[in-house]
Amino acid sequence: MIKKIFFLFLLLITSNLLLGQNSVDSLKTALNKAVGTNRVKILNSLSAKLIDSSLEESRTYIDLALKEAKENSREKVQAFYNLGIYFKEQAEFDSAFDNFQFALQLAEQNNFKELLPRIHNGLGIVWYKRSDFDQALRHYRKAVNLAIEINAEEANTPRLLNIGKIYYYQGDFNNALLYYQKAAENSEQFSDEIGNANASKEMGTIYNRWQKYPEAKEYYLKAQQIYENLGDLKQTSIVLNELGIISRNEKDYSKAIEYQEKSLKIKEKIGYKYGIAASLNGLGISYKNLRDYQKALEYYQRAVNIQREISDEMGVAATISNIGLVYQAMGNNEEALKYFLESNEMARNIGYSQLIINNLQAISDVYSRQKNFEQSLLYFSRSVALKDSVFNEEKHKQFAEMQTKYETVKKEKENEQLKHDLVFEKLETSRQKAQRNFLLLVIVLILVSALLIYIQYRLRTKAFLALQKANEVIMEQKKELEIMNKTRNRFFSIIAHDLRNSIGSTQMGVELLEDIEELDKAEMSLVLEELKGSVENLANLLENLLEWARIQIGRIHVEPVDSNLAEILDDVLLTLKTKLEQKNLNLISDIPPSALVFADRNMIYSILQNLLSNAIKFSLEKGEIIIRQKIDDKNIEISISDNGIGISEDKLSRLFRVDEIVSTPGTNSEKGTGLGLILCKEFVEKNGGEISLESTLTEGTTVRFTLPKMAKI
Repeated sequence: MIKKIFFLFLLLITSNLLLGQNSVDSLKTALNKAVGTNRVKILNSLSAKLIDSSLEESRTYIDLALKEAKENSREKVQAFYNLGIYFKEQAEFDSAFDNFQFALQLAEQNNFKELLPRIHNGLGIVWYKRSDFDQALRHYRKAVNLAIEINAEEANTPRLLNIGKIYYYQGDFNNALLYYQKAAENSEQFSDEIGNANASKEMGTIYNRWQKYPEAKEYYLKAQQIYENLGDLKQTSIVLNELGIISRNEKDYSKAIEYQEKSLKIKEKIGYKYGIAASLNGLGISYKNLRDYQKALEYYQRAVNIQREISDEMGVAATISNIGLVYQAMGNNEEALKYFLESNEMARNIGYSQLIINNLQAISDVYSRQKNFEQSLLYFSRSVALKDSVFNEEKHKQFAEMQTKYETVKKEKENEQLKHDLVFEKLETSRQKAQRNFLLLVIVLILVSALLIYIQYRLRTKAFLALQKANEVIMEQKKELEIMNKTRNRFFSIIAHDLRNSIGSTQMGVELLEDIEELDKAEMSLVLEELKGSVENLANLLENLLEWARIQIGRIHVEPVDSNLAEILDDVLLTLKTKLEQKNLNLISDIPPSALVFADRNMIYSILQNLLSNAIKFSLEKGEIIIRQKIDDKNIEISISDNGIGISEDKLSRLFRVDEIVSTPGTNSEKGTGLGLILCKEFVEKNGGEISLESTLTEGTTVRFTLPKMAKI
C-alpha cells in the first residue's frame, strides 16, 4: 500500500515537472523568433526559471542577457540580479554581493522602483549567509517597505519568512513565529501557494523546536501536500526529512526511517547532494537508536563519501564523530577512540570549536570506560579549557572592535585638523590680498577653530571613555574567570579527596575478602555491608560529579515543557519507597494532580529525588516528611519539610557552595556526596526559579524552591 502511494506521489510530481518543462520549452521557442528588448526579457525569464533545476544552463542565458542588454536598462539590472542569484546558489557570496550591489546602483540611478525590493532581499540573503544578521534585517525590512510603497505586497511572503528565520537563529522563537504567521497571511491573501507552503514549513520548525510535535506535524503535512501539488521535489524532500526527525524524537524509529528513505529517494533523483548527506545521517541516527549498528555505520559511511565529494569539511568531521558514537554504543572503545581522534583533528584544522569540545568530551568518556582515568581527566580538562578559551576569544574580539572604533574616530579628527590647517592657509593668503577684511576673517577663523576644537575634544573624550569602559568590563571579566578557576580547582581538590576515601574503603574491603576463609559469617556480612556502602557512595559521587561537569561545559540543555508535578513526584516516591519503609517514615503531600509547571522534566525529577533523599537521610525513625505547594501569579513554590536532626548554623552558611562541599552522615550513618544540593541549585536556576533552605538543629529542615507554572507561548 505504501509503495502504491509513493508511486502516485512521484507520478504527481513528474506531471508537474513536465508542465514546468513545457513552460521552459515555450520560452526557448519564443527566443528563436525574438529580437531586441523582447529577446533580452526572454533570456532573463529563462535564466530565472532554470536557476533551481540547471544552474549552468541558467548561467548561459544570464551571460547572453548581459551581453545583449542596453546600458542602464531594466533588463541589464535584472540580468545582474539573476547573476547575483546564480552566485548565491553556488555559495560564492562575495561575487553574489558585488552583482546585487551593482544591480542596486543601476536601479537607484534610473529610478527602477519595481526592481528595488527583490535586490534588497538578495542583499539580505548574502548578509544572512555571512552571519551579519543586523545588516540582513535592514535589507529585508527595506525590501518589505519598498514593496508596500509600490503596491507589490504579493511578493513580500519570502521576505517576511527571511525576517522570521533571522529571529529563529537568534533564539527569539516568538518573534520568528510572528513573522511566519504574517507570511502565511500574506500568501493566503494573494493566493501564493509556494509562499503558503514555505510559511507552513517554518511554523512546523518552530513547534518542533518547542517539542509540540502534533502541531509541528500538522504544518509539515500541509507544506508537503502543497509542494507535491506544485512538483517542488527539493522542498518535498526537506519536509519529509523533518517529519522523519519528529518521528525520531517521538522514538517512533520505524516511521522516522520510512520518511527519511522517501526523502532520500527524491534527493537522489534530483541530485541534491547536501540533502542526500543529511538524509543518510538521519538514517544513521535512527538505526543507531534501534541498535542496528551495522546499518547505522553503512549510512554514515555513505554520508561521509558524499560530503567528501562536495568538499563539506564540517559535515565530514561531524559524521566521523557520529561513527565514533556508534562504535562507543557497540562497546568497541578502540574503534570509537580512533574515529573521535580523526574527527577532532579535522575539526581543529577547520576551526570547528563546538565539535572539538564534543569530541574531547567523548574521548574522555572512552578513556573513562577503559579505566584510564588519567587520560580521561586530561581530555576532560582540555574540553573545559577550550570552552574557557572560546569565551576569552570573544571578549578579545570585543576589545579589538572597540580599539578599531577609537582609532577610526582618531583618524577622522586628524583629517578634520588637516582641513582646518588648509582653511587657515587660505585665510592667510587672503589676508595679504584683502587687508581690510583681515580682522573679520580672523574673528571667523577663531570661532570656527574653537568650535572644531570643542567638537574634537568631545569626540576624543567620548571615545576614550568608551575604551576605558571596555577595559573595565574586560578586567572585571578577567577577575571573574580567575575566581571561577580558583573555585574549580578547590572543587576538584575536594572531589579528589572524597574519591580517594571511597576508593580506599573499597580497596580495604576487597583486601579483607582475600582472606575470606578466615572470616566467620558475621564478619563477612559486616565487610560486605561496608563494601556495598562504599561502592554506592562512589557511584553516587561519580554520577553527581558527571552531572555537575556536564552543566559547566554546557552539555546539559534546558528543554522546558508543561509538566505534571504530581506525576513526577509519584515517579520519585516509587524509587524511594524502600528507604521510606526502612525508617518507617510518614510522608504527606498536598500536591494536587492538576499542578503544572513549565520546566525541564528530567531536572524536576532530579531536584525532587535529591531533596527527598536528603529529607529521608536526616529523618529519625517514625519521623514525618511534608510536601506542600504555594501558587502565585507566575510561579509554584514547593516546600519539603522534615522533623529530623536539622543542620547547624555553621554548615548552613556553607551549603550551595562548590568550594565548600558539605557532606554529613545520615541518622543511620548513610553517606552522601555533598553535590546533591549544588545540582539542585543549578537545575532550579536554569529553569528560572529560586531555592532556599531553613533549618534548626534537632528540630528539622525545610527546603523551598520555585518553578514557572505555565508555558510562555
